[in-house]
Order: sequence, then structure tokens, then C-alpha cells
Amino acid sequence: MRTVGVPEGAFAIACVANYRPRKGIEVLVDAMALLPGDAHLLLVGHMDAPGLATRIAASPAAARIHRLGHRQDAPALTAACDVFALPSIKRERARAVVD
Repeated sequence: MRTVGVPEGAFAIACVANYRPRKGIEVLVDAMALLPGDAHLLLVGHMDAPGLATRIAASPAAARIHRLGHRQDAPALTAACDVFALPSIKRERARAVVD
């Protein structure tokens, strides 16, 4: 986890998603300010929204929020974390998976 900016022994939270307002990523970013200083948030996926960057920069926990972008190793990163969170604030629509 050190390679992504999370110190050894820190509590790690993963969120894997592509940014959309309904995903509630801002809620998760705001919640980081309420968590202890050893909690780190990994945002994996396309999280390039300007408003999100501004929100993270304004957060007292900004140094503990890591936007990693799209990663091929997202499953391994998620498995290495203590918690996975996807704080959707609106209903998600199911999509059919076609093999």
C-alpha cells in the first residue's frame, strides 16, 4: 500500500467507481474529515471531475485521500484495503452483462 501513498498499518478504505454525481463520492470525501488520522481513502477509477478535485483540496483530510485513476490492479488494491465503500446517493440502474 505504500506505493499508493498509504503508510504501513494505516486503515485503508477503497472506492472503485467512475465518477458520477449519483455515486456519492463527495459524501465519502466529506466523511474522511470525521475519521481518525490513520484512515486513508483510495479513489480508484476515473475521478477527474473538477468539483471533486476542489472538494478534496478543501478537505482537512486531503493528504489522506488518494485519487489513483484507472488501475488494472483494482481488485488487488481493494483486497488489500480494510473496507470497501460505494456511497451511492441515488438508485443505480442494473445493466445486463453480456459474455
